[in-house]
Amino acid sequence: MLQLELYFALDVEHEWKKHPQSPVAMGPETALCGGRVREVNGVLVRPALDVSLYEGQQMRAYAVTLLTPTSYEERPLMDEPMLEASGRGWRALGSRCWDALEEEDEDGERTGDYLVVTDGYESMH
Repeated sequence: MLQLELYFALDVEHEWKKHPQSPVAMGPETALCGGRVREVNGVLVRPALDVSLYEGQQMRAYAVTLLTPTSYEERPLMDEPMLEASGRGWRALGSRCWDALEEEDEDGERTGDYLVVTDGYESMH
């Protein structure tokens, strides 16, 4: 069974420890990473690939609501998938990776606007 393990460290140079609540997600609908966790409008968003039919068929978003060295909680961010295979074009069969980048103004201040990027594939070849 697919499992998403969570590890933490004081910083990247210290020893990484397995989080006591690992695995934090299990199963083909939620455990495969669909990109890095990003803060979007003040919410930590974890994208997850749903591979219950095939890889990239759809992607779901989870809001990380609690993250400490001893606790982890998340909930679905929305009822529907955030990305699905479109059936045609560059994303006909789906996407495997998602990211959101917050734009900054000329002074380096966050604007609240996001550039969202994803990949796509249109054939299994």
